[in-house]
Amino acid sequence: MKYDEGAILSIIRAVTAAAVFLATIPAATAYAAAPAAPRAGVYENVTSFTENGDFVGMAVELKINPKPSIVVTTCEGTCYGGKTWPVKIKGANIAFTVCDGGYVDNKGRTLPCTPLHYSGTFRTSNTLELVIDGAPDTRFVLKRVPHPQPRQVEALACLFHDC
Repeated sequence: MKYDEGAILSIIRAVTAAAVFLATIPAATAYAAAPAAPRAGVYENVTSFTENGDFVGMAVELKINPKPSIVVTTCEGTCYGGKTWPVKIKGANIAFTVCDGGYVDNKGRTLPCTPLHYSGTFRTSNTLELVIDGAPDTRFVLKRVPHPQPRQVEALACLFHDC
């Protein structure tokens, strides 16, 4: 039996190409399953209660620039904050500290701030989970806002306080 050398080479090339293609599938799948990288944008879980007008939750705006920063507003009855803080980003994790001070007690004295250290992880491209360091029971799961308004996080704090 006589074999065509050109046909045999074509078959070998096709089998080799198929093997290379099939070998790349696990690598592509593993890449897709990697933790989500931080995405700039607004994330929140703020709920309002119409019966008493209270707001509860948190809103943040992550800005990924040469100097990453985060705008934070926290709501417990009313909303406060709306200030920008530096944020550290490493992989899918972030860490930042807020220190909202300047409040005045009933004698007119300015109260010092108490720093709150947060750490967070992007669970998906649309979900950010934050905890206050040292208080693992305080867990915030924030969802990404698809089309936020300009200065949305700051404006939430301004609903209750002069900005």
